Amino acid sequence: MQNIWEKIVYGSHMHTIAHIKGNSAQDGFECFINKAKKNKDSFENTASIHIKGEAIIRKAKEISHAHLILVSEQVLIKKVNAANSTKNLSTQVNQAFPNLNLEEFYYQILNEGSFSYIAIVRKQYAESIINYYESLGIAIINLSLGFSCASIIFPLIEKKSNEKLYASPYILDFTGEQITDFTYERHSETIYYAIGTEQVQSSELINIGAFTKYLEASENSNLDNLTHKLKQAFSQKKILVTGIPSGFAILFIILIINTLVFTSYYNKLESIRINQQQELTRLHQSQDLQKAIDSLKVQLSQIQPQSGLNPSKITNTIIAHIPEEIKLSRLAYQPLEKQIAPEKPLNLLSNSVIISGSTRDQTAITRLINNLETMKFTQEAILNNLQLNKGTYEFAINLRLE
Repeated sequence: MQNIWEKIVYGSHMHTIAHIKGNSAQDGFECFINKAKKNKDSFENTASIHIKGEAIIRKAKEISHAHLILVSEQVLIKKVNAANSTKNLSTQVNQAFPNLNLEEFYYQILNEGSFSYIAIVRKQYAESIINYYESLGIAIINLSLGFSCASIIFPLIEKKSNEKLYASPYILDFTGEQITDFTYERHSETIYYAIGTEQVQSSELINIGAFTKYLEASENSNLDNLTHKLKQAFSQKKILVTGIPSGFAILFIILIINTLVFTSYYNKLESIRINQQQELTRLHQSQDLQKAIDSLKVQLSQIQPQSGLNPSKITNTIIAHIPEEIKLSRLAYQPLEKQIAPEKPLNLLSNSVIISGSTRDQTAITRLINNLETMKFTQEAILNNLQLNKGTYEFAINLRLE
């Protein structure tokens, strides 16, 4: 149930943002963004881009949520001897940065054998960066500081002993697998590192490390409350948009369904009612579906010159991937800027297909989403609406095409 919930809320793609500088697109803004696709037990790094200035405004339209890593000069990092540290986190921070009011700072501690690296940043600054990304439509759901995320994948990197590791914008010294020192220095040259069979740029190391801790709370920090609020705010927003019941409501519905299953009278009555309804509607539904398919083929034939995709192939492929438990009610390119007029070209706002339908089996929706995401012309499948009405789940999926 937890995996289904995360699939519905967060989808199948992740984004990480290493924020280098700037509080707005007009203020010397700069960051690195990576995109990854989640697999069952791993992830696939699919895109990396260096963003400057107002380019973030255009890129933000493609990002729903992200793990933010602050690597700007406002993040202060200090190396301390771990042997002299206590288990109390706030005491460790005060020892490294005396005379600070920790109520005004976020901090994160990275323990590396004999040394600890304590990163701090003013809460006001961090929250202003979070608010800026959210003003662009990017929901920040986790936060990390400095190079702590990159340390997660150090053991996987093929490297020579005692060499420097460039995890932009940091240069890290290490012995064996232990970081022994660091400098904050922008390195203009792109350096590639081998991780298994993949070649990864130095500018990607921090972001790729963050994928491994995408939704996990940061250890040894005071970021837990902040990240919990960020994830909670995003989940609540998603619930309002999709109409998904809360966890307690879902549990209550499951208990009711189980009660009905073990009550033979109601079970038989429901089965008879469903069979009658299916028999009465099957003929009309198939006729309406054929009309919808014919109409869609006409629309797709008009859209084809703009999208470059084969409309018949798209239509047939989508229909072939719909589980038999689902009753399809709508299949259409959306949205259009205006009503379709004969002999007039279509003006598309986005290259996507809306798929609407209903089912009594909630898992059929998850299978449909998984099926759609395997199609080679799919960029992303987003569940825009899910409602439970008298035992029937009504849904709408936005299928974005490549």
